[in-house]
Amino acid sequence: MAYTSRFWIVIPASDRDALNGIALQMFDPDGGSNTFHVGLSSTGAVPATHYWCCTAVRPERWEQLADLAMQYPSINAYVVAEDAQSCAATFSGIENVEIGVWAADTVLSHEGLQVVD
Repeated sequence: MAYTSRFWIVIPASDRDALNGIALQMFDPDGGSNTFHVGLSSTGAVPATHYWCCTAVRPERWEQLADLAMQYPSINAYVVAEDAQSCAATFSGIENVEIGVWAADTVLSHEGLQVVD
């Protein structure tokens, strides 16, 4: 099945090691340990208070991401999906996942964060 959704995922710095480990085990055995490597902060200066990634996801992985979002309520996910209705049904009731028309600048603005230089 094709990649039909894109997830922007923002995490607090305190969850970075754990979530990079989960990404390595569950989603990307080659590069998962570096999934969350772009730092963010409210000013764009160090230290990074958050990290983020953007990834294409197949619908058969949505349930795993829904479980992860429930396990880590401190993460925020922003989703653009071709089949927004099915995606919304999968993530129904999970407050830290938003489905809509998201791009990097709108996610950062919504979070009140900037990329750390």
